Amino acid sequence: MTSGKALGGRLLAGVNVQDRYRGKIKRSDRYTDPGRGELLSWEDQNEVKDGRDYSANVSYSADIGDSGRLSVDGFFVKTDRDVTEVSHEVEYDDGDVIESRVPGLNPVDQQNWGIGAGYRFDMAGGSTRLDLDFARFQDGSAEREEKHEYLNGSWDASEAEAEAVDARDTEVGAKLAHVRSLGAAELEFGIDYRRKKRDVSYTRYAWEAAREGDTVDYALDGVIGSLIEETRLDPYAMLSGHAGALSWETGLRYETTRSDVRHHEDGDAGGQVRRDYNELLPSLHLKWDMSEQTRINLSLARTVKRPNFNELIPALLDGEYGDNDYVGNPRLSPETANGIDLGFERRLGKHGVVGVNLFYRDVSDLIELVNTGQWSEDAQDSYAKDLKKFLAKNPGASEKDFTFAPESWLFTSANVGDGTVRGVEFDLSTPLTALGLPNTGLFLNYSWLDSKVSDFRGERRFNDQARSVYNIGFIHDIPSLAASFGATFRSQGDAYSRILAEEVTVKYGDDLEMFVEKRFGRNLSVRLSAANLLDASKDEFFHKFDNLDDQLGRRYDEYELETEQAGPSYQLVMRWAF
Repeated sequence: MTSGKALGGRLLAGVNVQDRYRGKIKRSDRYTDPGRGELLSWEDQNEVKDGRDYSANVSYSADIGDSGRLSVDGFFVKTDRDVTEVSHEVEYDDGDVIESRVPGLNPVDQQNWGIGAGYRFDMAGGSTRLDLDFARFQDGSAEREEKHEYLNGSWDASEAEAEAVDARDTEVGAKLAHVRSLGAAELEFGIDYRRKKRDVSYTRYAWEAAREGDTVDYALDGVIGSLIEETRLDPYAMLSGHAGALSWETGLRYETTRSDVRHHEDGDAGGQVRRDYNELLPSLHLKWDMSEQTRINLSLARTVKRPNFNELIPALLDGEYGDNDYVGNPRLSPETANGIDLGFERRLGKHGVVGVNLFYRDVSDLIELVNTGQWSEDAQDSYAKDLKKFLAKNPGASEKDFTFAPESWLFTSANVGDGTVRGVEFDLSTPLTALGLPNTGLFLNYSWLDSKVSDFRGERRFNDQARSVYNIGFIHDIPSLAASFGATFRSQGDAYSRILAEEVTVKYGDDLEMFVEKRFGRNLSVRLSAANLLDASKDEFFHKFDNLDDQLGRRYDEYELETEQAGPSYQLVMRWAF
């Protein structure tokens, strides 16, 4: 990193290169029910992520004339990574043992860059600012997986699938704002413009062996593409001021959004969906300085959360959620919320602070992952293969005599209804000067969260939302050695999700991170950090059912335990400022 005077202004630039190598193991055991009396199948998986990240940033600012100020900034990020997965699966089926070897490779090639410029100048008794920005993201990743299946020790089948992704995201933005004094208050008004575009295609390939040992030779299996364009034009006005110990800010923003989603499959147009929605977003923020050390904050605001582009793309993604497929929903509505925050903050000495914040959100059109009730492509293929075997073993039988329980489904995103969220946040950050340790800083934050939404079984929390999270740690500086060290402990509560035919509980192990840093002169530092020192695991408990009636009656199709561990990781970072 470097900074200094240049071209009549000030220049700041930095470059970062980071190697990453990370391995993890996963174990899955599937039973008939939570009693674990009968083991249906098991799977061992090893995953290795090996890659390198490159990033660079630059910013320039300069004063122009009597009141003008120009700023320009840019960034570039590139990721090259190979994700290798090798699975060993064993299934027990009516006395048969079906064993599978499943090697897979996912090369990731992504680039992200952008540039922005801003100019501020005095005009008409106030200050005017114009901002422009442009960003581009490209993804040329791919994924392939083979499956070699053995029945009672003898080769039975080999197949493979591959997918190449070609995605290009473009974002253009502009903002014009004017700030001026209005009596005892300050008025800011302006307009934001933003246009986003994503052009993505998924090219699929497939292969199936005729005999054992055949060389994998992929054939084209289809091309699905989507083009999403989103245009926003958001005028706003904000008024702020203070009266004695009370500071206030109130504003009104009118967000207008138009989105167009077009998709095609194998060259044939699949249709077009246009969504227009407008939201009026008022807000009010109050700050009351009760004393020099104590402050109370109150905020009232309406917010909007738009669907991300991945949730809108109507392309079927094979195995996007475990064994389940996923297809986007271009008809999603935005998620909105009316919220209130009440906070208390108190300074501790010169550098410490402690705070408590209470919050409540009334959410409309909540966006969550849902099961469409349709079988996944793998389930459809399994049905056809199992039916063929059944008819071969049972001459004279018909398809109506065959029973089949799908093991995977087609998921999508949907507006599942209205709900509420409430919680408490506690933060503490202070040096331990009172204990004679002025060079030791302690930090602690704790969050408790509760939510409520209704589905086909009644009330539940929002899916995949942990009830609590807390972090505690310290940093100790040793000026005489130009060094410092510290540690952080993190614990997270269980998360639960419920959709049609599947309920999942996720338990996270506790995490401990530590670091030591040595500084050499004013420009060079070396930092060694270690993460996951407690070898924490992520444990998932899947309750699977064939249909809604079985789910309501708790008649299990399968109960699965999945444990994922990655072991401790270590990172050495050198920083040089010049």
